[in-house]
Amino acid sequence: MPRRIPPFRLDAHPLTPEAEAAGGFEWAPPEVGTRHRIGGEPDGVPESEYPRCHSCGHPMTFYGQLDSVGDDFALADVGVVHVFVWTVSNGRCDTGRPAGPYRAAGRGDQ
Repeated sequence: MPRRIPPFRLDAHPLTPEAEAAGGFEWAPPEVGTRHRIGGEPDGVPESEYPRCHSCGHPMTFYGQLDSVGDDFALADVGVVHVFVWTVSNGRCDTGRPAGPYRAAGRGDQ
C-alpha cells in the first residue's frame, strides 16, 4: 500500500488580468477548475493503476493533481494532471531497497 499524504485543498487565484480573462469554462461541468489538491486520493485513478516504483514495484504515493483552468488551457478534455512520487531516504525507497533513478511520475487524464 502506498503512503498517504493528508489532503490539502489548493485554490487557483489569477495573479494577472490576463489570467483572470483566461479562466472559466463555457461547456464544462461546474466542478471543473476546482479539483486542484495536494494529497488525499486522485480523482478517477484506482490504486491498481498507480505508477509503480522502478526499484521495488510497489505503488507510488499520490502527491497531487492540477485541474484545467479555462477553455483556452483545458487539459485534454477538461481533465486533470496527476503527480505520483515515491519517498526516498538515504538512497532507499520505502521498502528499504535501493532507489531507482526516477523520483516522480505524472499522468494526464480526462
